[in-house]
Amino acid sequence: MRRLTAVVVAALAAGCALAAAAPASAAQGWVGLWSSDGGGSALENPAAGCHSVSSAVRAYNNTDTMVILFPEVDCKGAPFYLAPGDAGWIPFTAVSVYVLS
Repeated sequence: MRRLTAVVVAALAAGCALAAAAPASAAQGWVGLWSSDGGGSALENPAAGCHSVSSAVRAYNNTDTMVILFPEVDCKGAPFYLAPGDAGWIPFTAVSVYVLS
């Protein structure tokens, strides 16, 4: 019984170590961002996490995951959510985008 317990504990520890080492995945697709002067940019296959962007007032989420736009740097402030396939006018000027993994 002790041997079985030791094997189970070792297997769980190895599984946790592998899970912790797994890299964050990138979203597939792109996030389109447009400024009030008509200029635009895109984040293509963005990695999970926070990204700084130019001032955007409209966005289109053409990725396979949720993106969240923020009015402050470092993904701070009141969030604006865009599900995959959604587009919208942002109720503020966004300067950072958080991509979920």
